Amino acid sequence: MRDYTVGDCFYQIRNGANIKQGGTGGYPITRIETTTNDTFNRDRMGYAGITDLSKYESYVLEDGDLLMSHINSVQYLGRTVLYKKQEDETIIHGMNLLSLKANREIVLPEFACYSFRSDSFKKQLSKITKKSVNQASFTVADLKKITLSVPSLNEQKEIVQTLDKCQLIDAKRKQQLSALDDLIKARFVELFGDIVVNPFGHKEATVAEYCQMTQGTQIPMSEQVSEYQDGYYRYLYIRDLKYDDDEWIYVLDQYDEKKLTSNDLVVVNTGNTAGEIYRGKDGILSNNLFKVSFDQEVLSTTYLFYYFRSETFQNMLWSEMKEGTQPHLGHKIFGSKKLVIPKMELQTQFEAFVNQVDKSKVAIQKALNETQLLFDSLMQQYFG
Repeated sequence: MRDYTVGDCFYQIRNGANIKQGGTGGYPITRIETTTNDTFNRDRMGYAGITDLSKYESYVLEDGDLLMSHINSVQYLGRTVLYKKQEDETIIHGMNLLSLKANREIVLPEFACYSFRSDSFKKQLSKITKKSVNQASFTVADLKKITLSVPSLNEQKEIVQTLDKCQLIDAKRKQQLSALDDLIKARFVELFGDIVVNPFGHKEATVAEYCQMTQGTQIPMSEQVSEYQDGYYRYLYIRDLKYDDDEWIYVLDQYDEKKLTSNDLVVVNTGNTAGEIYRGKDGILSNNLFKVSFDQEVLSTTYLFYYFRSETFQNMLWSEMKEGTQPHLGHKIFGSKKLVIPKMELQTQFEAFVNQVDKSKVAIQKALNETQLLFDSLMQQYFG
């Protein structure tokens, strides 16, 4: 094992081509979203109608290039993915991602990619991070000074093979979860049909006729606390609906109409996730969320949850979403959409099916968590 600087390990580190994206057609261009979930996402690239590569030949990605986020939110800073060329594809390296080309006599790109996910690297990265109001960044010059512990090339190959096997198992289990989600969607259509056509002639209404929507509230930072106190309640932001951790914010319990019950559904009303639906959690909603309450004798929570999450319903929402600095979903848009109301007997049947599928998902999720623990343990063993 020997320590090298990042500058030693990579003979080229640079930002991508300065291309204004937003057009259609032409060669695909990487962007920050291309690295989402630590994966090279070909479905999350941009376009600018570029068909002539003469200006960008030096920016075309090569097999084994690493892409690293150096301008992003703090938690995503340094996120790195490995590019593996497929057939004869041509992809342009765009702005706001660094491209790193490995000196393969010292380090394998695959090994380096794992190394950049290690706690050791992240600790060093935090020391060179410069924070601003909306994002953080670091310079290439500072990145080059970070040290990596690098074993022999043969040892690197063995480590990569072991970690790749863990990642493969992880991916397969995620595919299983996705397949179960698809099974629920298929059962929904089987029981209720296309909600636009409504082939079974179920009762129809608008969402507003059967659902009450209550906007969250904006509470000043001065009234928010990070530790629980008597008389306080959880204050829910969008992230709190996605992740169940201990980083809660609390506010004084004086907003009864803003509270969630276990049967309420929560809708995101702004940003790129506008229209996204969550099941209720105990708490008081922030202003970027609104809750949907309804009569439990007429509508099942499970049925309504999957109804609102259906691709057809989401497409109806986005067709009227208000455009601005970011998309915005108003109550009137949401409430004006068609609501198909099957007999409760059918809704209950669907709920029982979902509950059964969820039991399988719990078992798979447990196995997935165990694989993640193994991966984390191996990362600690190999990289510290």
